[in-house]
Amino acid sequence: MTYRWARDGQSIAIITKEKPALLSAVSQVEGASGASHLFVLDLKQMAAREIPVSAPFVFDVDWAPDSRRLIVRTGQEGGLDYFWYRSSVSVISAEGKLLRTLPGHATAVHPSFSPDGHQLVYGYFADDGIGGRVALYNLETDTRHPVGNDWAGAILRAIWDQDSKGLTVLGFRGLDTALAHVTTTDDHVDPFATLQGEIFDFSKDRSGNIAVVASTRQQPGEIWLYHGADGHVLTQTNPEVSHWDLGEQQVVHWKGRDGLDLEGILVLPPHTPSNKPLPLFVQVHGGPLEAWYDGWLGSWHNWARMLASHGIAVFMPNPRGSEGGSAAFTAANRGDWGGQDYQDILSGVDMLEQKGIADPKHLALGGWSYGGFMGMWAAGHNDRFRTIIAGAGISDLESMAVATDVGFSFISPYFGDPLTHRAEYAAHSPLSFVNAVTVPVLLLHGNADTRVPPVQSRMFYAALHEQGKPVRLVHYPAAPHWFGGSVGMNAEIDVQQQVLSWLQHYL
Repeated sequence: MTYRWARDGQSIAIITKEKPALLSAVSQVEGASGASHLFVLDLKQMAAREIPVSAPFVFDVDWAPDSRRLIVRTGQEGGLDYFWYRSSVSVISAEGKLLRTLPGHATAVHPSFSPDGHQLVYGYFADDGIGGRVALYNLETDTRHPVGNDWAGAILRAIWDQDSKGLTVLGFRGLDTALAHVTTTDDHVDPFATLQGEIFDFSKDRSGNIAVVASTRQQPGEIWLYHGADGHVLTQTNPEVSHWDLGEQQVVHWKGRDGLDLEGILVLPPHTPSNKPLPLFVQVHGGPLEAWYDGWLGSWHNWARMLASHGIAVFMPNPRGSEGGSAAFTAANRGDWGGQDYQDILSGVDMLEQKGIADPKHLALGGWSYGGFMGMWAAGHNDRFRTIIAGAGISDLESMAVATDVGFSFISPYFGDPLTHRAEYAAHSPLSFVNAVTVPVLLLHGNADTRVPPVQSRMFYAALHEQGKPVRLVHYPAAPHWFGGSVGMNAEIDVQQQVLSWLQHYL
């Protein structure tokens, strides 16, 4: 359930879901069940009334300052395909009359009115269907104006200033997250504080104080309070970490084989000898439109600190196609998964070998989700890695495109319609190159994964197993794509133990 207070404090808008009474308990119609409803609770009368909305699914809502209008993000279906890629933003009256529909497919950036009620801020997808933009929409002139044309990065969240003349935004560029200010007159993004960690949201009070959950290289996520550039940590929920012997974490830069400037993160074991190359694990991020961030790098899916504590250096590259770069950079692997983005990763390994950091005889590669895809791809295009780890990876792009819960909207912008571009899909599917695999492969997958169905790992396993090649498949009952506490700590610990023991044996 989602709720938003009206600005006058007299009403609350509520998004809730009710199971239709006629829906069978043993069958569901895809995209039709679980429709959401928008209610307004009148606090004076203590009565709720349903607001009619043109679409059956309401994903987000907020009030206009006059408390007589609402901005809603809706979809014709309720799955993640519509939640992430095919929703739209509209302005309606408090009685449900459609007043305006904003252009473009909306992103999940929270839409809101300016305090004076004359403008809106919302997110929408670029024409290529890959990258997202944030825009101001002027209700008086019916014009849309993109925010941050000079910002070579992503804007994740935007909150209005009280005077309606600017926005405080949370942006991600390169490896850093930033708090920044944008004026409505020139849309220039002016960063005023650099944060660390993977951050998606923040809150701001009327005095300009900002609360955010951020981390550092030495400390997991805590609550920080910022006023302008001045920030300090308020909590200490993991005090034991301060006593851990952590190795060095650093940002590294290199050039791709076509001269493109690239960057990533290197995490070294503690007490690393300066003249001895180290075993190196290359961990590829998910997405592909995601990125590694500079901050605390330890979790069930982020193995850098754990592996470094056992003597293995970890390289975390952001190849082309990662988030946090220009629009051209984020779309640069369009139609080319496993192509130049894989070469970007290899050129980063080249750089670490040339510097004497990585031992070329002791290299491994892997990751989760898109990192799992890249692991499977590398296994079939490999002349340097001793072993591969693929967590929740994609082995066959065509079957993935038609079976994932994010629908055709996920892979189609990269490769076209999977039903008519089968040759392109096959050319970039790791399963097409499974005969070339020569090294041991560890596959990890949740049995309840609807994002990347577990059959993707099972197909890769079966193809290797039938050829008598060393492969192991570990599956986690009831686990979704992103564990995130959903299946308990034991499963999350086991993922890390499987990774560590596999690398200790083969690397």
